[in-house]
Order: sequence, then C-alpha cells, then structure tokens
Amino acid sequence: EADEDGDVFFNALEYLPQDDDDFGALSIRGGADDYYYNNNQVYQQNGNCQDQYVPPPNQQYSNYYPPPPPPNQQYSNYPPPPPPNHQYSNYPPLPPPPSNIPPPPPPPPPQQQQQQYHQQQQQQQQRRAKQQEIPLRFIRAAKGDINGGRQRYQQTLQWRKEHGIDRILYENFPNFELIKRYYPHYFHFRGKQNEPIYIEKPAKMDLKAIKSNGVDVPALLRHYAMITEFTWQFIERDDFAKSIYIVDLDTIRVTDFVGDVVDFTRKASAFCGQHYPERAGYVFVINVPAWFKLIWNVVKPMIDEVTLKKISILRGKKEIFKALSERIPIHHIPPEYGGTSPPLGTAPEERLLIDLMQHNSRVAAGEPVCDGPNPSPFCSFVPARAY
Repeated sequence: EADEDGDVFFNALEYLPQDDDDFGALSIRGGADDYYYNNNQVYQQNGNCQDQYVPPPNQQYSNYYPPPPPPNQQYSNYPPPPPPNHQYSNYPPLPPPPSNIPPPPPPPPPQQQQQQYHQQQQQQQQRRAKQQEIPLRFIRAAKGDINGGRQRYQQTLQWRKEHGIDRILYENFPNFELIKRYYPHYFHFRGKQNEPIYIEKPAKMDLKAIKSNGVDVPALLRHYAMITEFTWQFIERDDFAKSIYIVDLDTIRVTDFVGDVVDFTRKASAFCGQHYPERAGYVFVINVPAWFKLIWNVVKPMIDEVTLKKISILRGKKEIFKALSERIPIHHIPPEYGGTSPPLGTAPEERLLIDLMQHNSRVAAGEPVCDGPNPSPFCSFVPARAY
C-alpha cells in the first residue's frame, strides 16, 4: 500500500509465511529498511546494511522487564501455608469414632412396610378427627360424613350422660354373679391380631330364673352396658381396636326367638352398634341349627354390606374349628370348639372383671380398700377415653 511519495507501509509480521515449507526465504522492501525472513526468524536490514534480529512479539520487551517468577514462587518471601491436616495442630486431636456403632437396620419387609403405611394413615386420620373433636370411629360409621359422624357422636354423649355410663365401672353390681350364672358370657384371651375375644351363649340364658330373682330386662341391659364399657376401658384401651365376637347358638329353639330374650338381644345390639361403632372385627355365629339358615336368609338383606362381611355362620365342629383357627391361636380356642385353651371363665381378662366387681362391692360396703400401704389397683383407675 503506497502513500503520496510512493513509499510502502505495512506490518511485516502480518505478511510472513507460517510454515518453512511455504518459503525458504523472503525479502520484502519496506521504505528505508529491508525485512527478510529466513529459518522462521525475521531480520531487519537498516540503511547501514547491518542485520538486526526482530524478536517475536512476546519477546520484544524482554530487555526491559525481568521475566515473572513461576506461579509457585511468586510469594516465596512469605512462609508456606501449613498442610490442611495441620492447620489446627495446637488443638488436641479429635477422638476416633466409636467402633461399637451398630450397622443401620435393614429395610422392613413389604408386609411390614404396608402395616407401617396403614398405621401412618390411621394416625393422620386420627389427627384430623381430633381437630374436629369427633372420634374417628363415628366418622367411619357414617361412611366418612363428618357431619353425620358429629351427629352420632353427640347422640352418644347424650346417651352416656342420661345413663351415667361414665361412672358405670365404679358402680356396685350386686346381681353380677347371678346374671353370670344364668347368662353365660365370658372374656377369653385374644386373637392373632391381639383382638379381645368375647363369647356368649344366648341359647343358655335362663331369663325366667333371672327375673325370678328380681332382675328385670332394664337391669340386664345395664349389666351388658357395663360389660361393653369394661371391654374398651380396661381390656383394650386403643380407640381403633376391634374385637372377636363368638355367639354360640347350641340347643337354641324356635321359641327362643320370641319374648323377652329377643327384646333384650335387640336392645343390646342396638346400643352397641349406635354408641360403640366400628368395634366388631369378626363375628362368628356357631352351632346354628339347620333351620337357622332360613331365618338368616330373611335377615341377611337387612344388614349393611360392610357388617355382613364380618359375620360368619358356622355349623359342625370341623367348620367351626377351621374358621376360628384362622383368627385365633389354637391355645386360645376353648376346648369345646377344638382348641387347647383353659376352660371358659378362667382367662385373665375374665379374672380382671371379677376383681373389679369385688372391689366395687367392698367400696360400697364402706371398706377402706383405697387406704393403707397396699391400695387396690382399681383405686387409681383412669378411663382410656374421657368422653
């Protein structure tokens, strides 16, 4: 590129070949000086014909500035930092981790995981029901309707207030032994899921003998309410627990389905279903006569589908034992039903009920059972649920 006088100006370095294979040597005329390229180096020939080496751009000022020190020596005048593991050497060393820490437990099996999930769901539902001040059992009995569950619960509170149910386990029942003698019913150990087992024999009830001793049907119903309250306040205090109910109809007759026996059974079943909802886990109706199925086919359509799934109608020793052994350990099944348990009336749950009745009888007689160094354990009884 030339100016007005015809001189050429350029930057020689931008026009140099990049490879020795391109040019062996190159001479370029540039104004008053000559530049030539040979063996990858640039030389400048001034007016006195003296060769002067032109260094690359990164070395043109090496005579003026000393080269920078290597990166690891830039601060060599300062002491080197201590190694990381010695930065706090003035402090005592940390103790080694204990060697007796057990390994983490293995994950639970799928069945246990499912049980834990159901427990968490129940706890969550329980918290929601508690916020609504309604026991969860009443909401479930109302098919999840909170308003319906609240209405049922209010009716139960009113029923408990009118009949003094909150104090019924402190009462004296002077006819307790009489009723037990003529109306066989027992608590008998527990099922495979820890359900309390209750067995009764309505076909063996001698209602005439009971009434002849001054006990009418209302008094018999109060006795039954006490038994039900005892189940869920003493034997099983979990508000979500359910029971195994065995009804033995051995020797029942058609004439037993009329009169006061039916009236008592109907009223007892009514208040249990209304005020103790979601408590029946499994119901076994055993030793039914052949004609009972005719009555059952008539009654069956009137029963709720959920309740119907809990009821088993059984006839014959093999059928009874097979069904009971699926829900109850053999050593908890009474001998008359094919098991190996002690006889009815000797289970610890039954003994606890008898002790409570004797305690209440002594309190009613004015005996100081709650004084002295060894007071009765029933003196410090606290209900499982304050309704």
